[in-house]
Amino acid sequence: MRTLKIAVVLLCLLSAIPVSAQVLYGSLTGNVADATGAALPNARIEARNSNTGITRQTTSDERGLYLFNDLQPGSYDISIGATSFSSVVEKAVSINANTVRRLDVSMQLATVAESVIVTGSAATLQTDRADINTQLQTSQVTNLPVAAGRNFQQLYKIVPGFSTPADAHSDAGNPQRALVSNVNGMSYSNNIRVSTELP
Repeated sequence: MRTLKIAVVLLCLLSAIPVSAQVLYGSLTGNVADATGAALPNARIEARNSNTGITRQTTSDERGLYLFNDLQPGSYDISIGATSFSSVVEKAVSINANTVRRLDVSMQLATVAESVIVTGSAATLQTDRADINTQLQTSQVTNLPVAAGRNFQQLYKIVPGFSTPADAHSDAGNPQRALVSNVNGMSYSNNIRVSTELP
């Protein structure tokens, strides 16, 4: 019986198959060249994972060679750009774990380079509040053709979306019926301080 146990242990030790380490990443390499086949150094290469949005960047060396060593498996959009050349985009380049994918690129000279710079931004729509507010610069207020007397309430007329309330509360000192003033939480005409202390 003892001989049988030793034989089983020896058989297990001798039949062990070497297992290589599991590699979780893939690689992407290639050459960037012009239309004549000459190498393009310092080309910018960007790999964007279509599923996660994670991007990696590198540049080509003096021989036009580029290399990404540790890309997660998945589908990638590869963008290649170089000065004076039209950009190239390769969509849905599949990268698998423990493999090297090759993508060589031939770039064409750009005929016309255009650049559009947008300096404005879209108006922000306020959806969580219903109030209206507008900020005016001093120069805007000074240059406005306001009726005689220069009543500040006339400025409401230039605020988009504002209309004077029809049945607004009126105070004695407010003939325009669009403004109610309070001082310390009370009407300005009834703001009396009462004290029980003697002077």
